[in-house]
Amino acid sequence: MTVSESGRTGRRPGPVSSRDAILAAARDQFTQHGFKGATLRAIAGRAGVDPGLIRHFFGDKEGLFTASMEMPPRRPRPCWASSTSRWTSGASG
Repeated sequence: MTVSESGRTGRRPGPVSSRDAILAAARDQFTQHGFKGATLRAIAGRAGVDPGLIRHFFGDKEGLFTASMEMPPRRPRPCWASSTSRWTSGASG
């Protein structure tokens, strides 16, 4: 849950969805503390959401863990992309 300077709650500004923020926070917490050490409250706090939203999206801690391991944190980039950039940018080599 986001609280503005005026004390209002509501959607967070910007393009990051609550679900994405939860997954990013979960990856971080599970990496640092393991499955047993990570808590839904800590993950929710880091994501800036109410802990009930985690249950809404993922059901329970195990569901969140599974989802956080399935979804890649960044979009994969082809391994050849960096090696061909010198030819497409006009550089000689």
